[in-house]
Amino acid sequence: MPNEFEGALYFAGPFSLLIQIALCIHVYRTGRPYWWIWIILVGSFAGCLLYTVLEVLPDLRRTSTRTTKAPWYMPRSMVLRRARELLEDSDTVENRLNLASLLYDYGSKEAAEQTVAECVSGPFKDDADVIAEVARHKIAVGKLAEAEALISQANTTNNKFARIRLDLLSARILFAQNRFKEAKNAFSLLQTAHLGEEPRYHVALCHWHLMETDAALKVLNDITKSFRKGTALWRRSEKVWYKAARQTLEEINRTRRK
Repeated sequence: MPNEFEGALYFAGPFSLLIQIALCIHVYRTGRPYWWIWIILVGSFAGCLLYTVLEVLPDLRRTSTRTTKAPWYMPRSMVLRRARELLEDSDTVENRLNLASLLYDYGSKEAAEQTVAECVSGPFKDDADVIAEVARHKIAVGKLAEAEALISQANTTNNKFARIRLDLLSARILFAQNRFKEAKNAFSLLQTAHLGEEPRYHVALCHWHLMETDAALKVLNDITKSFRKGTALWRRSEKVWYKAARQTLEEINRTRRK
């Protein structure tokens, strides 16, 4: 028995070290604050457990851009099946938008756009919140003219936040049309509108397309630094823009080395 126990301890040390190294790499690659590395290395098993519970597991929970939430352990196929069953039982605009959001999150942009196509009719034909969701899906599949027409018919009276969302979508349409100077001006105006890092990221892209590379790099680097300094809630909500900023930085640096 003592020999078996000693053998287990012999393998536990290297295994624990491998886990610590893997989690430290995860901290770096996912933009967590660097002090997590110190906690993982000094805290050993307790540090690894704390990081996993507070950072890794919540990150595995897929959350749609609307209200649908799925446990991290639930397979995508089951999540989508339940959303489709809910829509079959009750064909409401809310259920359509939630299913479309899940489809979008899982990479089925065309299916998401088809799912929301019927939402902007009847009493919702000028609903600003519904139009914002539908226009977002249309932009994702390149139906820019349809998205622009929808945005123009939205009623934003007494709905300031919906107006801001629609302005953001209009700026994205300008960007998709390669009207980078106009898009940059539009995104710049939205940087203080409490929309997270999306406007700033697109400002950086506009700089890059306008051959203002140094300005683009400055904004992208600032996004990555702000992400690491942010709260866990901020990092969770802005993760997509942090990843996009890092990828764009790598692409710019590769282009400059050629």
